[in-house]
Amino acid sequence: MAPRMYESIVDTGRIIVITPTCEDTTLPMHILLISIGTGGDTLPFIAWGQVLQSRGHEVTVLANGAYHKVANERGVPFVELITSAEHERRCAVRDKSPREWRRSSIENMLADVRTAYERIGQLRRPETVMAASTLCMGARLAQEQWGIPLATVSYSQLLFSMTDPSTWIGRRSRWLQATAKFLVYRLGDRALKSRLNTLRQEFGLPPLVKPVLQWWHSPDGIIGFFPEWFAAPQADWPANVTPAGFAVSDVSTEPPLGSAVESFLNAGPPPIVFSYSTALNASVPFYREAIQIAKKLNQRAILLSAPAELTRDLPPNILAAPATSHLRLFPHARMAVHHAGIGSTAAALLSGIPQFHVPYSMDQPDNAKRCEKLGISKWVKLSKFRAERALPQVERLLSDPAVSQHCRDFANRHGSYAGLERASEVLERLKPANRS
Repeated sequence: MAPRMYESIVDTGRIIVITPTCEDTTLPMHILLISIGTGGDTLPFIAWGQVLQSRGHEVTVLANGAYHKVANERGVPFVELITSAEHERRCAVRDKSPREWRRSSIENMLADVRTAYERIGQLRRPETVMAASTLCMGARLAQEQWGIPLATVSYSQLLFSMTDPSTWIGRRSRWLQATAKFLVYRLGDRALKSRLNTLRQEFGLPPLVKPVLQWWHSPDGIIGFFPEWFAAPQADWPANVTPAGFAVSDVSTEPPLGSAVESFLNAGPPPIVFSYSTALNASVPFYREAIQIAKKLNQRAILLSAPAELTRDLPPNILAAPATSHLRLFPHARMAVHHAGIGSTAAALLSGIPQFHVPYSMDQPDNAKRCEKLGISKWVKLSKFRAERALPQVERLLSDPAVSQHCRDFANRHGSYAGLERASEVLERLKPANRS
């Protein structure tokens, strides 16, 4: 691999991307990036694959087949863990309720353990290292079985801190915190442990002793795709967590905005962008209220991936468009209204615009609460999202100069958006079996 030099990027928070002052002599590696989930989970791994390729490594992404085409377009080798058709089936199931989302997510996660384990077994080499979503537990089994170095990739909520003062439980007594953590671990074991141990027995591995929600973090290292000012390290986190920063790809690698979106942007002032989770097929309630908010504000708006039945008779100042790059679109927006997925949240923070969040499940409520504490957003649950309720808060976010200043401040923390480079450095410090 050719020698490489870096420019320093110093964050105004605690994250610093350190510039080597000498040539980088890292040897090329064979890297497997394993993700589980939808666009917010998979697209950062594909972008990470591009970064690692640029650093001279051989990379394969193992993930949701719905994003196979994206990986091909970006020149990143890809192996499907589930098919696009299976992805669509899972999205349809999730549409029923948040409870059904959680139940089906656990079932899907367990179903994918064997698939990931078997694919890794087929692809592994002596020089292989891995990075995998915490939820992709097949990678942990492969690590134990074959001794493959692994960094697990987590969002802050999966680290299950009970001492974080920004949360309700973090402001309670230590006894209550310890009790809450014990109960979380017991619930995790109840949902996952017996079926994992069945697989472990089949693969010749001993039964789990640790709680599953401790075991699923790799002892080799944990990468958080968030900066420390977004989720500060806590005393009860595992000791080997590196908050790398947001996993924001180089905008030049993002697909261009479509001609309809470009024309709309050029025709008037910045719009509000409404976008919702790619994990849900049925997002009718969100977009129905979004249209009412835009109309009541007399505000230009773009609806990304809105259901067709809602977009047939839109006024000229509201555009319905297919999903497009948030990194390209949000800098031209006045505000982003979305589900608080970490990717959408990071893109809006980088773009310096206020956000209104309508979280549904997983890490989304936690992300929404953290952004509200930063002074750049407000939020409401999807079940309570109504135009008349959201409208005053949206108007306040758009007009408050303090919110605008906070948005500019966080956008200028440049090192916080270099998570893919920092994560690559962490991965390069893992030693493949043939170099130990």
